[in-house]
Amino acid sequence: MNKNNIQYLVYGSVALNLLKRQENDVHDIDIIVNESDFDKIKNILPNSFDPIQTEFSIHANSKEYIGKDNKPFDISFDSFEHYFQKYKIDISNAEEIQLESVTLNILPKKDLLGLYERNH
Repeated sequence: MNKNNIQYLVYGSVALNLLKRQENDVHDIDIIVNESDFDKIKNILPNSFDPIQTEFSIHANSKEYIGKDNKPFDISFDSFEHYFQKYKIDISNAEEIQLESVTLNILPKKDLLGLYERNH
């Protein structure tokens, strides 16, 4: 996504693990994206993922990896406009984390914790 100029923010359990340096069960990767990038995202997904587009998300299920919950590992690309804009989240404001040779854009910790508190 970095190479294809797609704005994104990783959130959910993966972001919590990376920002809080603690381990939570991870069954999927949740990513905030602009709806206008849905077609680009489907085109860059590896063949090992089966993308299913809904009105406000793309769910890419792994054809190869089964998670700890005995379900296919899933990457969810969720609409910024539909789910997150109302919370005054700025998709261009990322906390960058270097993970081996990849730079990941993570939802900033205060926004991540705010989402978590609203939904739990």
